Formats: sequence, structure tokens, C-alpha cells
Amino acid sequence: MECAFKRATKLGLDFVATSRCGYRMDDDTHELITLLTSKAGMLMEDKSVIALSCGRQDAVGIASVLDELERSVARMGALIGAAKAIVG
Repeated sequence: MECAFKRATKLGLDFVATSRCGYRMDDDTHELITLLTSKAGMLMEDKSVIALSCGRQDAVGIASVLDELERSVARMGALIGAAKAIVG
């Protein structure tokens, strides 16, 4: 019997960035920005499930979920901040 369920995988994308104001980034810089922003997006996706489950928790569970989300938001902010620092 074949299983009807398949393991979920992250979507792999190859982003092409456009240059602004004549400034041209090298391929390594584009790749680094793509990696940083992709990681932030994956964290958002992963934590959205946790955020949606918050309403089914008791007060202690809600506090725990909020702490986890707060840590994740800080991590996402650091990733996005690093990408912004590279862009300038």
C-alpha cells in the first residue's frame, strides 16, 4: 500500500536581483542577500503555525508561545538587518 502523505519540503527559488542607480552587486553579494532573506522567510513560515495555535493554549502555553515568537522575530530582524547592511 502506497502512503498518500509526502514529506513537506521548502520551496527552492533562484532570485534574480536588479541593480539600482548604476550600482552593480557581484553574484556572491546577491547570493548572500538571497540566503539571508530566504532564511527570514522560512522562519516566518515555520512560526506562523505556532502563532495560529496560540488560541488553543492555556495561559502558561500562551506565554511560552509568545516568548518563542518574540525570539524568532528578533532573529528575523537580525537576518533582515544584515541584508540591509550589505545593500547599504
